[in-house]
Amino acid sequence: MALSVLAALYHRDLTGEGQWIDASQTEAGIMLTQVPVLDWGANGRSWERNGNRSPYQEIAPQGIYQCAGDDRWIAITCASQGQWRALAHLAGHDDWAADPRFASAAGRIAHYDELDDGITAWTRSFEPYGLMARLQAAGVAGRRLPDRRRPPRQRPAVAPPGLADRADRHADRPLAAGRDSGPDVPHPALPGRPP
Repeated sequence: MALSVLAALYHRDLTGEGQWIDASQTEAGIMLTQVPVLDWGANGRSWERNGNRSPYQEIAPQGIYQCAGDDRWIAITCASQGQWRALAHLAGHDDWAADPRFASAAGRIAHYDELDDGITAWTRSFEPYGLMARLQAAGVAGRRLPDRRRPPRQRPAVAPPGLADRADRHADRPLAAGRDSGPDVPHPALPGRPP
C-alpha cells in the first residue's frame, strides 16, 4: 500500500495526473493480521513468530513430532498438567513428570529443546495413527498429520455406468443459444428440465 502511494505521488510529480489506488488488499490483510494488530494496540506487544507454539497461553509440549516411516508426523499438545503427566507416563518417562524443570508449563517451555528431543526420540518408534489412538485414549491431544508423500486421489479411469450412454445419446444435439455448458440432460430430481 505504501509503495502504491509513493508511486502515485511520483507519477503526479512527473505528469500532474492523479492516480486511483485500489486498496482492497488492505482490508483482507487487516482481517488476516487482526490479532497481532489488536495485541500491539491494546498491549504494546510486538508480534513474533511462534511456529507450533501457542502465543497467548503457556502450553507445553505443543509441537509436531516425527514418527516411524518416511515423512510421517504427529501433532501433540498438552494443555493441562494432567495431559502432561499422561504423556510422560505413556512415553515411559515418569521421570519427566517428576523432574522439577518440567513441573510447570513455563518450565517445560524454558527447556523446550531438551523436551522436544526426548518426545521425538519416543515418537519415532510409532506409526502415527496408532500413536494418535494411544494418546487420545490416555487423554492427551494428539492428531495424525496427513502423509505428505501420498499421491493425490485419482479419478476412476472408467466412467460410471450409464454416463457414456447418456453422452452418446445427446452428442448430436446443438448447444442452447448463449450457453456453453453442454446439452440438457433429464434429471429425476429436477422437474421441469427439458428432456
